[in-house]
Amino acid sequence: MWRQMRFFGLTVGRIILFWLLSATATLFDGFGMAMFLPVLEFVEKAMDVTALASQSPMWDKLIRVFNWVGVKISLLSLLTVAVGTVLCRVVLIYARQIYSAWLSQQVLHTVRSKLMTAYLNMNYGTFARHPNGAVINILTTEAQRVGGGFSSLLSLISNTVVVLCFLLVLMWLSILMTLFAALFLSLAGVIVLYYMRHTRKCSNLVHAANDTFSRMVLERLGAFRLVKLTGTVHRESEKISLASGSVRDTNYWMTKLQSRVDLLLEPLVLLAGGVILYFAVSQFGMTLSQLGLFMLILLRLMPLSKELLRSRQAWVGSLGSFDAVLRDLDWTRAHHEGRGGRMRFEAVRENIHL
Repeated sequence: MWRQMRFFGLTVGRIILFWLLSATATLFDGFGMAMFLPVLEFVEKAMDVTALASQSPMWDKLIRVFNWVGVKISLLSLLTVAVGTVLCRVVLIYARQIYSAWLSQQVLHTVRSKLMTAYLNMNYGTFARHPNGAVINILTTEAQRVGGGFSSLLSLISNTVVVLCFLLVLMWLSILMTLFAALFLSLAGVIVLYYMRHTRKCSNLVHAANDTFSRMVLERLGAFRLVKLTGTVHRESEKISLASGSVRDTNYWMTKLQSRVDLLLEPLVLLAGGVILYFAVSQFGMTLSQLGLFMLILLRLMPLSKELLRSRQAWVGSLGSFDAVLRDLDWTRAHHEGRGGRMRFEAVRENIHL
């Protein structure tokens, strides 16, 4: 696994930097959302700090922190802390997205460069028998899909961290309500996982169709004179059209699977929101301020969960390209051109005659 990560240009430093950006942004995000609870309670209790301190240990600690920095607790100061924390999170998320985009392009660049070097180091006999179309397909289409898949993987990792952080805040508000919401929302995940199995299979079919089409196009272009001389233009055009149709059908199938996930998630998310709101009021007896923050975080979680599932499906959809690139790399290295022969050169005995 580490060999594969190094091949794609993933060093320890780059992975740590991405994790630090994700974790810091998530920390600010979770703290910023949690700060809205004191704001709502402050308004709900008519700004009576003494009453709030007597009812909640959290407020007692909050008062000590504000007194330590020399700031009076007010609606403005509480909102400033909450909004300021969220703004810091926005800056960090921007930095993470920029770094993620650069890292994805770096992976794409590394794959293309290393594969091309491996091809050039192959022995000529084996390379001459290898279809040029397969080489072009790996260096362009499959490498591009690897870069997109890696981008989805980074999005999957960062969104997972954010979702876990929000779940911790929700459990701080109400453990039972959070478990109920997680159980209900997991049903949507089960439905989506059904389509994930088909996505992996479709990914391999997309690679096979792209490989066949690239090989056929290069072979026909290389034999253009022969095609014209033998009068087989119509027959060869039909073969190319069939190969192109296969690419069209497999990519369409992949897009259709992803669209079905979106189609199912929208009504499921809306239904989950309504059910959770009903049980929060009728069964779990949450206060107005707790319910407000709970629903605010839940509204943030729903699109995040949707994006999480979409990223996972895109990552699974690119695994066929990852396998193809690594398989081709192993094949090229297995046919590496040796730098020396078995016969040893001693010296020139007489002369070199031209």
